[in-house]
Amino acid sequence: MRKARLKKILLTLVAGLFVAVYFIPSNGFPTEEYFVLRKETLNLLDHGVLLSPSHNSCASRLDLLVLVLSVVGSRDKRRSIRDTWGRVNQPWPLLNSRPTMKVVFLFGVAPTPEYNLELKSESRLHNDILQINATESYFVPTLKILMAFKWMKEGCSSVKYVLKTDDDVFVNLPLMMERVNSMKGRFILGDKLSHALSQRSGKHTVSPKEYPFHFYPPYLIGYAYIMTGEVALSMLNAFYHMPFLKIEDVYIGGILPRATRTSVMQIHPSWIDNGQKVDICDFVQRKLIAGANIDNDVIHKIWQTFREPWRCRK
Repeated sequence: MRKARLKKILLTLVAGLFVAVYFIPSNGFPTEEYFVLRKETLNLLDHGVLLSPSHNSCASRLDLLVLVLSVVGSRDKRRSIRDTWGRVNQPWPLLNSRPTMKVVFLFGVAPTPEYNLELKSESRLHNDILQINATESYFVPTLKILMAFKWMKEGCSSVKYVLKTDDDVFVNLPLMMERVNSMKGRFILGDKLSHALSQRSGKHTVSPKEYPFHFYPPYLIGYAYIMTGEVALSMLNAFYHMPFLKIEDVYIGGILPRATRTSVMQIHPSWIDNGQKVDICDFVQRKLIAGANIDNDVIHKIWQTFREPWRCRK
């Protein structure tokens, strides 16, 4: 029975190799030449900045800069982050310290003048808003992050780590910092996806002119990934000389790292992108670093388990 199983596995591998050799076009997988930086300038990053945090919050060296993609209408989600895992200058529950950090929420131009006025008021109150002069759309997040890297370079360049996340994510910062502090070299960490097909139709459409290959390089799913500050700045510099791709996680989580010889790494099983599968005790019990698609009330419940861990004892 064991021999039959091994034979079945071998036949499957041979069949897969046959398909790869004979049916996948020669331009199926990206070549190493594609990731070589061009000598000429291909892209500009000249979008105006409408609102930005003061750089005096980065006057001293930060352990962590947290960049959070958001939209004006998600005020409750931002409040949840500010009240829980994104609270700055306060110790994490039951710990005597937390990383020195700055949280910055990233925006494009809102669809109405009223929304933009609301955002301006929120910026004055919290000093954590970066709004660029580009209309909000599905493909603007890539520009938001690159503009945030540019803002960081101008006044926050000594930060040790940069975390990019979304406004429906809970991040277990102590566990995350414990993991990254144990690592060396050039890396970007997150939820890794390999052998993903580029889409030629639908919501995620990318034309062959924008990206000529059928498969993307391994990349990190966009809900949460972390890198060193040095890597973030090198990716910003590479952007000017690398073909632009509007899909945020593929470009910033896969293409730019490869172009800058940065290791794209998975921490398994400490990331999850489906909030419906998250047990609120998984974080305090050190089973998860980050979870996405989490409702605001669940984020607060997770936070409460850190304040009262006895709730999760079995």
